[in-house]
Amino acid sequence: MESRPLISVIVPTYNRADLLRITLNSIFSQSHEPHEVIVVDDGSTDHTSSMLNSETHSQLKVIYQPNNGQVAARYNGIQQCSGDWIALCDSDDVWSSDYIATFTADLEMFKNINYWFSNFGLIDVNGVSVGTDKLSEAPENWMQGIIGASNTAEDSLKLDDKTFFLSLLQFQPVFPSALIFKRSLYDDIGGFRTDLDLAHSEDAHLTRRIAAHGVGAMHSKPLVNIRKHLGNFSGEFQKNQEGRLEILEQLLRDGDLPESFASATQHAITRGNIELFKYLILTDQLETARAFGASQPHTIETLILRTKLAAKSLLQRINLLG
Repeated sequence: MESRPLISVIVPTYNRADLLRITLNSIFSQSHEPHEVIVVDDGSTDHTSSMLNSETHSQLKVIYQPNNGQVAARYNGIQQCSGDWIALCDSDDVWSSDYIATFTADLEMFKNINYWFSNFGLIDVNGVSVGTDKLSEAPENWMQGIIGASNTAEDSLKLDDKTFFLSLLQFQPVFPSALIFKRSLYDDIGGFRTDLDLAHSEDAHLTRRIAAHGVGAMHSKPLVNIRKHLGNFSGEFQKNQEGRLEILEQLLRDGDLPESFASATQHAITRGNIELFKYLILTDQLETARAFGASQPHTIETLILRTKLAAKSLLQRINLLG
């Protein structure tokens, strides 16, 4: 049997001392221990520092930095880690005790992979389960389109590296706290881009590059609980859609995608802009819709939407006069 992979866990945190303790307990309760756990304190002003000083685990390393945001904290943690695999975990999320053991078993099964992720569920601020697991939200037949031919286990699935990135254009189930990737892959694709301003979408920018260039596997059993609260989750369509489109446009602009994915990505951007245009009109953001529509190419669909926008604007003016 091969030696276990050396896994560095990177935990960025800011003013979440009490939740951080719960997160660390879940990491240090793993049946397979990580090589090291690096907490990057992003300038916390609560009692995070004293809480970390009370921890006695030999694998724990703490980095303090002036407040500079989560992506900078993750970047700094990875720069100083020594493992050959990197696991990300936000400071309010919780791993099941077999998370690392399951990854290790899947790595034994699929030896050539360089990234892996698991399904996840949601919990509220009190740790109570909220809704269903992420993969249960996948579109019909989505799973059949992402798995490779070498799958032999029910929960452990080898991804088809020719189709998985394309499937992410339709549905995105990869969340940082449920993702483990090889350090060499991270370095090869340029790691976290601290020079970009992606409106808090740097995680998705990284995961899409990982999917575009890596060879991966996933575990369909939920092994992570993501804490849902106002500080870390948005259910707003507009904000999510704008972030998604910004990422895809940046990837194309920078040439970060293989040529075979470029056409489908451009098509996804076009379709996404149409959906955003529709949403702005539907929600009566007429001035924003007018400016956004003017930037879109002249197609039958955009012509129809501009006509609807003009009619709605006229009706609004009539109502104001009446």
